[in-house]
Amino acid sequence: MVLNKHGERLYKGVKQLVAENLDTMASDEIVPVFPSGTMDTTVQSVEDDLLLQRLKKVWILHTNNMVRLGQILKYMVSVSIYCRF
Repeated sequence: MVLNKHGERLYKGVKQLVAENLDTMASDEIVPVFPSGTMDTTVQSVEDDLLLQRLKKVWILHTNNMVRLGQILKYMVSVSIYCRF
């Protein structure tokens, strides 16, 4: 795509996919465990712990995905440079 002057299209597509993936992870993982607002401190503590665990899980998944994506894009660049010759 970059060789054919479609780098901007590739960037926008990747950006869209990353945003959609974050939206999906948030709605599937974080929203269901969002604290209920109860005044019971024991329940608050459990809910807070669960929320933090899910946030950490989503963050780790996101950062791992970004590393993989970076590796794929670097590979694509290296192949496109090689193909020019």
